[in-house]
Amino acid sequence: MKNVILSRSVLLLTAMGSVGLSGCKDENKFVPPPPPKVTVAQPLQQEVVIYSEFTGRTEAVALVEVRARVRGFLKSIEFEEGARIEAGALLYTLEPEEYEASLQAAQAQKAGAEAELQETQTNFEHIERLHEQGNAASMEFVEAQAEYEGAKASLLAAEAAVAQAELDLAYTRIAAPIGGRVNRSAVDTGNLVGQGEPTLLTTIVSWEPIHVYFTISEREVLDFRRRRIGAKEEPADIEARLTLADGTAYPLPGRIDYADNRVDPQTGTIRVRAVFENPDRLLVPGIFARVRIPRKKSQATLVPEVALQRDLGGYFVLTVNDKGVVARRDVTVGANVGEYKVIASGLDGGERIVIRGLQRARPGVHVDAESTVLPSVEQPGHSASPDATTTQSSSENQ
Repeated sequence: MKNVILSRSVLLLTAMGSVGLSGCKDENKFVPPPPPKVTVAQPLQQEVVIYSEFTGRTEAVALVEVRARVRGFLKSIEFEEGARIEAGALLYTLEPEEYEASLQAAQAQKAGAEAELQETQTNFEHIERLHEQGNAASMEFVEAQAEYEGAKASLLAAEAAVAQAELDLAYTRIAAPIGGRVNRSAVDTGNLVGQGEPTLLTTIVSWEPIHVYFTISEREVLDFRRRRIGAKEEPADIEARLTLADGTAYPLPGRIDYADNRVDPQTGTIRVRAVFENPDRLLVPGIFARVRIPRKKSQATLVPEVALQRDLGGYFVLTVNDKGVVARRDVTVGANVGEYKVIASGLDGGERIVIRGLQRARPGVHVDAESTVLPSVEQPGHSASPDATTTQSSSENQ
């Protein structure tokens, strides 16, 4: 029995020794991971248009209140509420019978006045001949002349009464004074309108073109006036761009067509108006909008917004040197240019900045950098789209 136990112990020790020798030959070796891959690009150097931005609201070029000009019962409503109408379109009709009768009475009075005038004229001409022959007294001649002149005046009054009756009858058909979008009707058919005062029936606003009113600071006023003097520009020569409340750019450019003649001393601002074409009626009176006015052209260093990071120390970008080492570079940013930011200071344009793979790049880390070229921003002068221009908020100027 002892021999069996001893044999098993020897076998176990032999097996353990074999395993130990095998483990010593296959030692684990640490293999460092490959450097993270990032995409780098040089900042974009480009001339951009500097824009100032102001907040404002759209207003209709024309707003007309349609009122009843004569008294009467509303007979019919001839338009669809909220529809676009043309100038001269029929909107309402009033019951015309009363005014038709008045017109007939006025015409009858006119006919009587014409007959009376004919009679007095014949009598006056007869007395005048007798007076010239010495067969009629002067008093008789004067009386005939007075009757004749009175008949002429009566005819003029009758003609005026006919004209007024025709006008009142015409007012029973109420037409649109301007083209635009008509509001809902404020009065239903069957109601008496025009009793005591002209009753408001509806309103019409013109949407084409459309105005945008905004205020600018004294500082901006001086800047624009200096530019006008230097470039001999008129307000109509200054282009305006519009950004809507949802952040989208309005595709059509506008122009400055009006400014108040004085600065408000209470606010230090002046009210300015821009006019925009509105063929698709996208712009509705009363909506919020941001107006962008070009100030000057400037050479700028641009960096994609996705490449910018920010902490308590401010904005910074990550750069990669020739050895593939990442470093932090603090920068001062300016205005937006589409998907880019203007770099006011901190870069000279020759750096390679990380634009993709930022989550894998840290200062001091070696990276595998793949270079690319940033697409340039289309910049066709002042007619460029708002996304291709630099914007400076008016609040920064104030």
